[in-house]
Amino acid sequence: LFKSLRDDITNIDDSDLNDREKLKKHWATMRRCLKFQPLSLIRSYMGEKITFYFALCGFYNQMLIPPALVGLIIFIYGAASVTSDQPISDICGSYGESTYMCPRCDKTCPFWKLSDSCVYSKVVQRCYFFDNIYVVVDFDSIDFDENLESIRPDFENEAIIKGEKRLNPVTNRREPFILTSKRVPFFIIAAAVVLVTMAIICGTVFATVVYRVQIDYILKQTSAKQYSSIIVTVTSAIMNLICSVLLSQFYYWIARKLTDLELHKYQSKYDDSLTMKIYLFQFVNFYSSLFYIAFFKGRFDEYPSKYGEPSSKDFTEQCDPAGCFVELSIQFLIIMTGKQIVGNTVEFFFAICGSCACSCCNHDKNTKREQWEIDKDLNNFETTTLIDEYLELGSLLNVELKIKF
Repeated sequence: LFKSLRDDITNIDDSDLNDREKLKKHWATMRRCLKFQPLSLIRSYMGEKITFYFALCGFYNQMLIPPALVGLIIFIYGAASVTSDQPISDICGSYGESTYMCPRCDKTCPFWKLSDSCVYSKVVQRCYFFDNIYVVVDFDSIDFDENLESIRPDFENEAIIKGEKRLNPVTNRREPFILTSKRVPFFIIAAAVVLVTMAIICGTVFATVVYRVQIDYILKQTSAKQYSSIIVTVTSAIMNLICSVLLSQFYYWIARKLTDLELHKYQSKYDDSLTMKIYLFQFVNFYSSLFYIAFFKGRFDEYPSKYGEPSSKDFTEQCDPAGCFVELSIQFLIIMTGKQIVGNTVEFFFAICGSCACSCCNHDKNTKREQWEIDKDLNNFETTTLIDEYLELGSLLNVELKIKF
């Protein structure tokens, strides 16, 4: 059924249109956003790599429907049963109003009611993985052999300089070759630099922890002591976001330089190595603070009166009596949504500025430009183009599942 629906898009009588015009009419328009994508037509015009990405986007949107329905049902059930839930009634009801808890800090913090920590949350986890085997078989890409792939020009130039060649057992032709022993030192250097860079990124998390403890101790001495936890959580999350966005520009450059040093023979190997480095950097960059709150915060106990005191040099940090889940959620939403907002804003303004610059350079408004003249102003398709899109897709999935559930 899916194949027949998809093929019906490309079977429309558009014999007088080329592939580009067909895509513009039946795909690149908001009127077709709820229709199946013409993957065969996209493949014939853009190639397999880009088509696989759009196939994943289509499957991604379809698979968001079940968790969205589940999240809606859970929300309705939670809203309907909030008054009859016994733990909520105990904490938020008369029992919580009459139960007083110990102060959160020494001397300046007052006693507080148990009902003040009333937080309602239900977490549902739904795991699914993307299955694109149908598209792989349809595009005849399942038996891909890297030995039949063309050699990267950078590798070929370096091999020619070194004057080394060998016989390819598949193609039975002599081709440029570099001994593995000459590449191993560069792999070791790349691994060492990756570890050092990840350590530097983790260092920003420690700096944020010091900021959180010190500011929390200072706020506890002021009139804003009741809101100190919220203020510290939000400001530290914004600081983490700023550091992560700035560091992301640095580690993209590092990852590309290290991958160039490794001298990969085939583009697929180069892409795999570059993707792994960028993924590791981005994972540590955006998720290290979340891991700290989820697994390490509050695990190292000290005297409550010493938390954040400069003379004690104690930088341990404790969770709220209700737990760290609320703080973790705030941190997650600020970092993930902030990352998307910053990225989309930068992309939008760069596109607008680029379009305006191209229009200004085209002084002759009366002369109709050829299509190739218009296309040469478009952005080049680089190695990291699809890597960025896949990583952004994963971030969007995390944010949407978090909001839905």
